[in-house]
Amino acid sequence: MTVKLPISIATLFISILFCIFFSINGLAAENYVDDITSSDVISFEKSNKDIEENDDIFFAFFDGSHNYISTNVESLARGLDEYLSTDKVEYKNSGTVLRVREDIIWSDSDGVSLKTDIRLKLRLPHTQKKTRLVFQSRARDRHFAGSDERYSSFIALEKESDEPSAEEKAGGKSFWRFRPSIGLYLGSMVDTYIKFRVNHQQSFGRWSISWDETPYFVDSFGWGFDSYFEISRDIAEQDLFRSATFAGWRHDNNYFELSQFFSMNYWLSNKSAISYFTGLYGITEPKTHTTEYLFGITYRRNLHKKYLFLEVKPEVKYRKINSFEPEHSLIFRLEMLFNK
Repeated sequence: MTVKLPISIATLFISILFCIFFSINGLAAENYVDDITSSDVISFEKSNKDIEENDDIFFAFFDGSHNYISTNVESLARGLDEYLSTDKVEYKNSGTVLRVREDIIWSDSDGVSLKTDIRLKLRLPHTQKKTRLVFQSRARDRHFAGSDERYSSFIALEKESDEPSAEEKAGGKSFWRFRPSIGLYLGSMVDTYIKFRVNHQQSFGRWSISWDETPYFVDSFGWGFDSYFEISRDIAEQDLFRSATFAGWRHDNNYFELSQFFSMNYWLSNKSAISYFTGLYGITEPKTHTTEYLFGITYRRNLHKKYLFLEVKPEVKYRKINSFEPEHSLIFRLEMLFNK
């Protein structure tokens, strides 16, 4: 049994300082998936359901430390925003979020391992109108063809565009957003890249679509292009069906990486939800074929207030590299959000 130790607290502080240094110097990298505050398939923060501010005594000992870290994270964002914009900030909060995830993973092939994922989304609303800095300790992303095992983390400075209001979204209008970024991947090698992401969103009653086109250039392998198309439909009051299609091309591979995912998300209560998902991966070399099938369930529960969450995720994979034999895994995840 192999146990991989999580990164240390010292690494966290060094990484945050590294992010600040590069944000001042205008360097960054950006994650393809925006949403820092939710699971891959279940979002408490995007739901209209109210999460109870419970006073669970068992978890109450987290409150003091959580408030202290959240306050300092927000102070960091405000101070940096004031310094770079030369304006005194007056907003209630910047929207900055620090997310820490600790995973306990069991699998047929690797036994038990531990993984820590830290992501800091440092929003600077006054700096060049709207800018945010992102740091994440793991660079892997199932929807981004530019992900690579060589990269263990990235930092990102991204230009934000205006978000449509809830009323505008409900009105069925279409919206376009442009988010350029320039940046660094960090790991066994340091790689610079630039990305131009264009996003289109539109609603049709209970249906909504989101479409992303993302050309990018990475110094080590050249040009690439990601295309992501998502269709979702509200079912009942809060339940959601989602279909996500991805295609990515890289100059060094000269073929497309493909994926298709379907999920059904159900609310069990105002504090817990469950998602059933299935998906497949493929490539177009030497001809289009499937390389992996995936089936799984994600159970997500809000343990305490709006910052402590638990996830349990059993999965079964069938990969071509293993002759499509079933590979089982079970993930227990504890997630904490630090924000004001």
